[in-house]
Amino acid sequence: MINVAIIDDEDFYHNIWKHSLSKDCQLFSYNDPDEFIDNNLNNLNKFEYIITDIMYGNMNILNINFSKLIRKNKFNKDIILCSNYKQNEDELEKFHYYDLILEKDRRYSLSEIKKRLDHNRINWRGRLQSFNDNIIL
Repeated sequence: MINVAIIDDEDFYHNIWKHSLSKDCQLFSYNDPDEFIDNNLNNLNKFEYIITDIMYGNMNILNINFSKLIRKNKFNKDIILCSNYKQNEDELEKFHYYDLILEKDRRYSLSEIKKRLDHNRINWRGRLQSFNDNIIL
C-alpha cells in the first residue's frame, strides 16, 4: 500500500483527500508542518508522497524552508504543494524543493497525481545538479 502524508490545518481538506485517495493509499493526516516533522523526521521515506498546504494561519510553509529540511533528511520522493494560494512556479523551481503544485479545491486520484508529476514536475533537481548543491539525494 502506498503511504501518503497529508498536511493541512483544515479538516475539510483532510476529508477531501480521504475520499479521493483512501482506496489506493494509506493516508496519514497532520494539522501542521511541525506535527509532521515531530512525528516523522527519522522515518520520512515511509511515504511515497507528502502533500502539504502552503498557508497555516499566518504562517507560509515556503518561509520556513520545509522542503529543504525534508530533503536534507534524505526524503527523495515527491513533495506536493496543494493550495488556493497562488505561487509563482519559477520561484518554487529556483528556491524550493517541491515537485508539483496543485489547486486545492479539486479532487485528485492517485493516477491523476502521477500523470501531473509526469507532465508538470518542477525541475528543482536540475537546478541543484547545475550548482552542485549537496542537498541532492
